Amino acid sequence: MSLYTYAKLSQEELDRVQAYERKYGKRVLVLQRYDPEYPELSDEEMRELQELERALGRVAVVVK
Repeated sequence: MSLYTYAKLSQEELDRVQAYERKYGKRVLVLQRYDPEYPELSDEEMRELQELERALGRVAVVVK
């Protein structure tokens, strides 16, 4: 499963994105694909992770 993180842009790339944003008055998020490794989780680790997700109201992903 791929994940996406904010892309690291050069100053020139950032300038181009910001010019687009100014021209159209819209926010642009530039993402890059990230293919992490996922560790095996014990039943206890999975239960606690699911509890954490419920408490946060968000999705949590464990990666190596």
